[in-house]
Parts: sequence; structure tokens; C-alpha cells
Amino acid sequence: MKAYFLSLWIMGAAFLPALAQDSPFAKGAKPESAYTFNASMTYKMTTVNRKGKSSSMTTKYYFSPKSTTIGMKMLSSSDNAGGGLDFMVMDISQAKVFTFMESKMVIGMALRQDKVNEMMEKENGAISVTKTAEKKTIMGYDCEGYAVKNDNDKSDILMWVSKKPVESIAGLGEQMARTYMGSGKGAQNNYFAYNAHPELTKMAKEGRAILGYTTKTEKGDVTEMELTEIEPKINYIFKASDYKSMF
Repeated sequence: MKAYFLSLWIMGAAFLPALAQDSPFAKGAKPESAYTFNASMTYKMTTVNRKGKSSSMTTKYYFSPKSTTIGMKMLSSSDNAGGGLDFMVMDISQAKVFTFMESKMVIGMALRQDKVNEMMEKENGAISVTKTAEKKTIMGYDCEGYAVKNDNDKSDILMWVSKKPVESIAGLGEQMARTYMGSGKGAQNNYFAYNAHPELTKMAKEGRAILGYTTKTEKGDVTEMELTEIEPKINYIFKASDYKSMF
């Protein structure tokens, strides 16, 4: 799950399961009646464990150019990992996440900012990012390889970051920075835009995106994730009002 953490500004909803284990949530948040998205990106993730067993999952992420709200829908999963899940929405500016179930129920949770900040400081302090000489083209985008090491779980990650802005999410990093940066004394730390690591912050503000990565754990598990489809101009409206709150 910690591999998701590195993809936050392009797939924020996937970041939430990694946090859930330390319970930075408070129940009872209420969603908007509807969310409008204007672009989408689809990623396929394949994992092969140390025993050679493989599993895969394809997920579509939805974005809006002037919003910090991200949508997520699991399209397929070889082991039914998303059974019962219909859609997820992460409202970054409001620090809330909503899980919409196929049963037409919704669970809303607000992130406890103090807990999240504490976790971000600890996690980012263990991460190092180094640009490599490796290059790759993904969906027509020229990408540069960045080696990421995480001292906490001893994982090695190679991220493929676009050299140029990706239109679908170019405004997301800017909006996140604008939301959390603050100004003057007591300015709010921009954890959601990677303020704890200058290299990642720079990528986000430039509109560059992580289009793929490979992660290898100390135990020998290998996970690969890569962009398979991009839709820069859509008009998708998710009607949250069709779901009933569980709380």
C-alpha cells in the first residue's frame, strides 16, 4: 500500500488505504450532491509475490482542472479486491473521503489533520528521491526514471515521471499547493502536495505526472503500475445524492 503514497497527486484516492491502518479518520462527513469531472486516467497494476502468484487491478481516476477533488472507480480486479465498492471520492481541500457502495450506501470520513501531518512527516523523512538516466515512453509521453527508496519498509521504487505537463491533471498540483500552502507566520504545511520533499513538490507544481512505477519489497514482491488510457476531455457527473449515508 505504501507504493500508492508516491502517486498521491495523480491518484489521491489510492493513498487512503495506506492511512487507514493508523486510523486518522473521524466518521460522519457528508458528500456534495454531485461531483463533476472533466478528465480521466486509467492505470493497470500487476503484482507478483515472492511465490510467483500474480494478481492485477485496473482503476480509473477522475479529475477536474480547477478542483482538488479526485474520483476513483475500480474497473476490474483478478481477486475481487474491490468487491461491493462502486466509487470513491477524495476531497483534498476539505480533507474528506467518501466510499460509495454498490448497495447504494455511502460512508463518509474526515481526515484528522494532526494525525495525517504526523504520518506525513514520518513517512517523508524516510524517503529519498534520485533522478536516474533511465527513460521510457508511456502512452506517447516521454518519461524520466526516478529511484525512490523508503527506509521504513525497505522498498525500492522506480517511478516514471512525464517530462512535460499532462493536461488531464496539470492543474491538480497547483490547486493542491494553493489550498494548503498558506502564507506568512503559521502557514499551513502543504503535506498533500509533497512539501516534505522538494523534488516531488516541483514535479507536482509543474503539472508532471507519475505515469507508472515498479516497486520491489524486501520480501521479493514486485508490483508494476502503468497508465493504459487517458481521456483529457470528458464530462462525467457522479450523483452522490443517489446514495444513502450509513451513519
